Amino acid sequence: MSNRVIHVSSCEELDKHLRDERVVVDFSAVWCGPCRAISPVFEKLSNEFITFTFLHVDIDKLNVHPIVSKIKSVPTFHFYRNGSKVSEFSGASESILRSTLEANK
Repeated sequence: MSNRVIHVSSCEELDKHLRDERVVVDFSAVWCGPCRAISPVFEKLSNEFITFTFLHVDIDKLNVHPIVSKIKSVPTFHFYRNGSKVSEFSGASESILRSTLEANK
């Protein structure tokens, strides 16, 4: 099964994808243990919730973006619908991630 997670490499790319119909963004960092733990779960869910665009953002690489600069802890997940943030949470919880995806289908 292929990985549908887009690893965002620029502020412009992030802005472009945030306008998609349904988006979930994983804000994380390479030095973060919980981020590494939830990453395979995020990848697995990307294949289950195919109506979403799944984005991964390394906060240390895109820290100049206004959204990224406000992230206070990692992992943090933001959920967008047509460019508007509809939900967010912090922490490496598969159950919260799954239930938030379900709630925003």
